[in-house]
Amino acid sequence: MSNEVDDSDQTNLISHLRTIIILAARKSTTSDIDIAAVDKIVETTLDFIKNILEQMAHENNSSSSSSFSSFDLLNTIRLNSHLIPNRKLFFSLMETMNHL
Repeated sequence: MSNEVDDSDQTNLISHLRTIIILAARKSTTSDIDIAAVDKIVETTLDFIKNILEQMAHENNSSSSSSFSSFDLLNTIRLNSHLIPNRKLFFSLMETMNHL
């Protein structure tokens, strides 16, 4: 059951990220949107988020793999906003996490 919830959370996060990226692209251009590029941005963003979570686990000296909720991630992003290189990405992540 827990694994199903984790999969659902990840699917929701991916869906929200894709939507935000596509909407931002539509605002900035009238050209067709490259879905492969959107997927690459989503993949890169998820890798970035995973790195933050791994850093949290190491900072807490966690010897076993910890489970983090969307709330944990949201708080981590808030507290470590300096790690996110772009303010628009920061606000997009915050908006996405608030909708989960």
